[in-house]
Amino acid sequence: MGHREKIQQAAKDGPLSFLSEMRRRVDNERRELARRASEFELRPPRKDDTFGELQPQEKRAFLRSLPNMGERIRLAGSDPEFAAAAVHGHQALSGLDAQGYERACKFLIESLHGDELKRLADEHEELDVAESALTVAEQQIRSLAD
Repeated sequence: MGHREKIQQAAKDGPLSFLSEMRRRVDNERRELARRASEFELRPPRKDDTFGELQPQEKRAFLRSLPNMGERIRLAGSDPEFAAAAVHGHQALSGLDAQGYERACKFLIESLHGDELKRLADEHEELDVAESALTVAEQQIRSLAD
């Protein structure tokens, strides 16, 4: 085995092996973040609370009464109570088009879980930085070994 092959083997057995393990850990963390993000759901209100269901019905009726679709979307996408009323009923009864309904869902999730979503976004960004550092380190080691 020549000098170059020994260097390449040493790089493969040492630092590249370590970096490969670090990349696997980053991938595992990404999967964990995706799992945690998938846990955010909008739980429907209790069905045995008749009075509690009357208020959202009134809010959905109010949304439907607004003649301007843009105003409906703005209201359901900026007020948590209107968003919850729209989302927890059938989309056809919300007075919103598909885009507005989706916006209300996202807004409601953000208003309910904003702090945790921010933490997940920060962790995702940290993983991006770690992955970039791993890529640079692998490239440098490979170029030195060649």
